[in-house]
Amino acid sequence: MNWQQHESGRAGWLIPGELQTSRFAAHDFWTKVVRLIGMVEGRCVDYVDGSTSGLFSIGVLALPLDPRAASRPHEAGGAGALLAAIPPDVLRETLGAVCERYGVGFERSREAGGPAFTRGLRLIRGDELESVFFGGSDGYAWHPDMMNVAREWALAFSATLKHPSSRRAVFDASAMALRAYSGHSNGALHMLTMGADPNTKRAAAVFLSFAVHAYEAAKRLQAVAGWSAEGMMDHASRIGSWPETFAARVPRLRAALNNEVW
Repeated sequence: MNWQQHESGRAGWLIPGELQTSRFAAHDFWTKVVRLIGMVEGRCVDYVDGSTSGLFSIGVLALPLDPRAASRPHEAGGAGALLAAIPPDVLRETLGAVCERYGVGFERSREAGGPAFTRGLRLIRGDELESVFFGGSDGYAWHPDMMNVAREWALAFSATLKHPSSRRAVFDASAMALRAYSGHSNGALHMLTMGADPNTKRAAAVFLSFAVHAYEAAKRLQAVAGWSAEGMMDHASRIGSWPETFAARVPRLRAALNNEVW
């Protein structure tokens, strides 16, 4: 666990985690992609980052706990969906004490407007949620009391994600977040994932691995390279209208892609 300064200027606690995606068996295309993304991004299933604009971002996809902070389509449902997938008894064990201490609850039901944190019968988001998690509403100026509040929540989220009875549910919920994104936001991508051709599935997996990092840049890359796994990786290695961080990911992506049977 360490204190991290984010590129936005915000700061917060970072817990890299220990549950690498390679430890999880993949049973379909989407769980294979989550395994791949974890290896490419170097991010664990029990990852917790409190230095982002999403208050806390958690899990292998770094989903924001406040869905209003979503900057990429797969984040639209927020990390609340990960928590909602966890057995209630685990949430009570790992989050119950800190929720009680700060006077909040958690609503699992989508029909009631969740999954989201609550105060009384009211869902809370944005600045009010930031005040709960960080002991204030300014992620740029910190004092010791605020840092201690944020540390309590970071440790509680970490314990929740890595609990033996929740880790598989969190992994599978991450795959569902990617699947929902493809069905609602990108018709061509969705069609690729539905087919039986392993080459098209490889192409979809490569696109998703870039999209979770920089969505608009991934679309530009795909427009140039077409729906070709090798084409996208080759172009990503060169200078183009995408960030230089794409090139740094290519060796890890190529190795992870070849480790899966598509």
